[in-house]
Amino acid sequence: MSSTTEPPKDGAEVDFASLKVGQTIGRYEILSILGQGGFGITYRARDIQLGRDVAIKEYLPSALAVRQDGVTVLPRSTKLAEDFSWGRQRFVDEGRTLASLHRAPAIVHVFDFLEANGTAYIVMELLSGETMEDRLRREGKLDAEAIERILWPLLDGLEQVHSTGFLHRDIKPANILLDAEGKPTLIDFGASRAAMAGRTTAMTAIFTPGYAASEQMTSARQGPWTDIYSFGGVLYWLVTGKKPVEAVGRIREDTQPAAADIGDAKMYGAEFLKAIDWALKPNEQDRPQTVSAFRSALARGRSADALSMVSVIAAPQAAPVNAVSNVVFDPAWLKRVEQYRADHLGPIAAVLVRNTSRPYLPSSSERKAVGILRRPFSSIRAGELPLNTGHYSTKLHICPPR
Repeated sequence: MSSTTEPPKDGAEVDFASLKVGQTIGRYEILSILGQGGFGITYRARDIQLGRDVAIKEYLPSALAVRQDGVTVLPRSTKLAEDFSWGRQRFVDEGRTLASLHRAPAIVHVFDFLEANGTAYIVMELLSGETMEDRLRREGKLDAEAIERILWPLLDGLEQVHSTGFLHRDIKPANILLDAEGKPTLIDFGASRAAMAGRTTAMTAIFTPGYAASEQMTSARQGPWTDIYSFGGVLYWLVTGKKPVEAVGRIREDTQPAAADIGDAKMYGAEFLKAIDWALKPNEQDRPQTVSAFRSALARGRSADALSMVSVIAAPQAAPVNAVSNVVFDPAWLKRVEQYRADHLGPIAAVLVRNTSRPYLPSSSERKAVGILRRPFSSIRAGELPLNTGHYSTKLHICPPR
């Protein structure tokens, strides 16, 4: 579970690198320390004007800078001053980019970014919950329903991040936060941190084995395919219960069992598992190059799984045109559709799904839907089933739309 570091009590060790409880940064009052590392410090703070708690990330790379007089951050030397200033600008650029993505799903919301005390700060929403890593350590792997609730919002959000020319560069289970309802948020972007490590020898790049793509440890070109590799590593653990093997070693000798070989094809779908293996190709040119391509491959896999749970009973040839259709939907699958739609439509989703799936007098569009379901699977496209819902007209998509 996420936790908050409380102010030190009498006699406790005091961290002289951080700002103290009660100090202010603009309109934000420091309440406690949430975490700190080699690149900076994250605080819990209070927005005095709006009366809400926020998380504030401070740019303070310990290899390049120190805090003087308990407030001001200064470069450790004139030699390091240029690298410090360059990194601060990258940090501000990261904050500006994330602030522009306030409508992106499953991406931590940035409220503000500012420069003060000789350094820079990013002000974000304060999140609670557990990391995906915590959940995986407890449960081993997730079922298909849980994965779908996590997967599509994360892909949609990541695609919007990439549309700005920005990469996350540190996607892993520890950087995906799940709230009480299991909804995900991608946190702790590592782009500016990675850029700093690539510029100066004073800072060492820190990669998470199994999730960092091989090009992150070399001079090879990075792009959306780099984040896709990391995302594939997360999915690999979700469906196999095993951590992925470190990428560079796989180029020399690939000892990682394929998800398609050890994953439960009946639960997840064989094509879905193959899509994960595609994302985890060691060589970057062999992977999906965009989130859109990766999403399509995953969606095809989930379509196959969903359609296998739909039973279509052919009506007698002599049946009149207005006979009641004999389309029967698996209740477990309908529940999954309802839960997914509820995330987007609210309570009306249950009404739509129930009305869509119950016996009905077939209209022309409904007869078309039955005809589609009778066709060979390979010719059916995701989202191709227009079904009448009574007072509402919608499409019951077999898989979430793009």
